[in-house]
Amino acid sequence: MGGVAAIVGALAATAVTLAVTRTQPHEYAVSVFLEEDATPEQKAAVESALDALDPVERKFESREQAWENYRKLFKDRPDLLSAGSLEAMPESFRLKTKSRMFDCAPLVRVRELAAVDKIQVIQRPTEDEAGAEIACG
Repeated sequence: MGGVAAIVGALAATAVTLAVTRTQPHEYAVSVFLEEDATPEQKAAVESALDALDPVERKFESREQAWENYRKLFKDRPDLLSAGSLEAMPESFRLKTKSRMFDCAPLVRVRELAAVDKIQVIQRPTEDEAGAEIACG
């Protein structure tokens, strides 16, 4: 009987641990890269469509800001610095959202907008899990 109780206790503890850790929300970083010729109206449409993701933080990154960030990121890599340029940097919307699981459905509307070139979703790492890129079809 003692062995059965120990097994039942271990199973219950495992179930509680899984339930607690799975209910913790993940943080996701979503980058929506724009076409080079995106108009102000198209950018506004993208920004509006991003509201469906319930962002906790959202910002627009201009070509100049992207180039500055690129230069900071690769300051110790002259080979990569020389390969980049201001003209090659896309404008983008960068947002963070939190949820237990990432729902790709709201991105369908965003992806269909004329100004959108590419979308990238990254699940940020936690103490217990590695980060990962989320494939949203």
